[in-house]
Amino acid sequence: MKNFGPFDSYADALKAACPRILSKPNATVGHLKDSNPELAHRVATEYCAWLYYTPEHKYEMSMLTDRSAPGDLVTGTKTCLLPTFVNDARYAPGDLKYIFALHNHPFGMPLSTMDRLLIEEMASIHDWELKTKNGTVSSGSSMTEHTESTSHKRTPARIHIEGAS
Repeated sequence: MKNFGPFDSYADALKAACPRILSKPNATVGHLKDSNPELAHRVATEYCAWLYYTPEHKYEMSMLTDRSAPGDLVTGTKTCLLPTFVNDARYAPGDLKYIFALHNHPFGMPLSTMDRLLIEEMASIHDWELKTKNGTVSSGSSMTEHTESTSHKRTPARIHIEGAS
């Protein structure tokens, strides 16, 4: 992604990724949930991207997408379809290591069943443990990190980003 990274550690990349994602239009609409729930639901947008590790031993974030599932309009759900692979023209397709799938929840909700299914799907495609210059990064470990306005909840292969409402 232009104007993002590269970073020497995944922690630094996450710290930069969260505000970037939450700054996108309607990435957080919790403030509207009580005063105008219909508007909040209509404008809410989920964004997602990969945080990946390059052959240069750097962490980068893919382009953000807000592409939703085909049935979202009918079912009233908000999702973001994360591409299975990153297309970074600088590297051969198999050279990238997929560290985290990042996404926001506009209403600050916990991980959903669909999130868990995506975690399982991506874990069957990408390595569960990755060797990096900083050591082994295990997508099965758990991490909670708080900043002033966001929290990151690490689950296997997926980071759920909550904005302050």
